Amino acid sequence: MPATPIEFRRALRRLGLSQRKLALRIGVDVGTVNRWATGRNPMPESVRLLLECWSREQRRLRARPKDRSKR
Repeated sequence: MPATPIEFRRALRRLGLSQRKLALRIGVDVGTVNRWATGRNPMPESVRLLLECWSREQRRLRARPKDRSKR
């Protein structure tokens, strides 16, 4: 999962999150997220793990067969 600024930005894009939305979701300043995205500050391991978890969940939900009985 994201280890470099490029991978971090790609992960946000895949998850449909802007830097602002991520900042609001995890309770940090948008400037902090921007510094991770540009590589000025290293991204904390906890954030890397959180993005990995969200990505895994998103893949799991997409792979799930749709329940057609609710029509």
